[in-house]
Amino acid sequence: MKICRIKGVDFSINNWFIALIGVYFVAGVLDKGLVAFVVVLMHELSHALVARRLNFEVSSVELLPFGGVARMSNKLPLEPQKEIKVAAAGPLTNLALVFVAIGFGHYGLWHDVLGAFFIQCNIILFLFNLLPGLPLDGGRVLRAYLARRMSLPVATCRMAMLGQLWGILIIALGTVGVLYHVNGLDLVATGFFVFYAARSEKLEAPYLYAQYLMAKQNELIRRECLPGEILVVLDTVAAWKVTRMFAPQRYHFIYLVNREGSYVGTLDEREVVQAVLRCGTDVSLGQVKKDLSG
Repeated sequence: MKICRIKGVDFSINNWFIALIGVYFVAGVLDKGLVAFVVVLMHELSHALVARRLNFEVSSVELLPFGGVARMSNKLPLEPQKEIKVAAAGPLTNLALVFVAIGFGHYGLWHDVLGAFFIQCNIILFLFNLLPGLPLDGGRVLRAYLARRMSLPVATCRMAMLGQLWGILIIALGTVGVLYHVNGLDLVATGFFVFYAARSEKLEAPYLYAQYLMAKQNELIRRECLPGEILVVLDTVAAWKVTRMFAPQRYHFIYLVNREGSYVGTLDEREVVQAVLRCGTDVSLGQVKKDLSG
């Protein structure tokens, strides 16, 4: 449900969050529901503001029980350092709000019930988003870190799978908690959402892969110079396997050898990418070299 538009960014509430606020209303603690809403809103606003400050487009923000989803430019994951800053902004904002609330408490600007709940919400959101797995902020930070050492699509798939595992674990723990009256169904619902959101991230990895390959050439043109890296590969290896090893911010050269270890030839990253687009992902690197040699 759309709630407002701020500086070109649409803000909406996910149905799960609306249901959670409804539970607070039925339980007679709607004021706590509104506190939770404000905490989540501040979390997502920080993501959006940092992204805009780093010149990334932010089209919309959807508020969820565990945080939210800020739909940003698909170029953000291609710049790991900046993605770390955007992802870390949310949890750090929650941590800062905890200290601000404690400070207000020292000056008597405090509500015994809502003040404590405000701190509790921020601490939970802070810790929850530290979990290493997509779509959580911890997963985005770890993906950006891994993307320096492996291809972005591979890092995305790994973090998405980890996010699915966290979703399953949350569902299991939440179900046990419901049976023993430790927590409500909201924790189980959050687990389901994390699982399916992580699944969506995994399904989008191939599209991210295509953007990733195309963006590398633009990055080289823009910066005019990139660090290089040499990969030694058998000439029988399919092109798609080596492209999965291409890391952001580096330009790769492929040193081809046959099974006897003899030198076959050299390819650069651009030639491999163009061969994939022209001949398909299964073409061997040896065949690519033969085609180029004419």
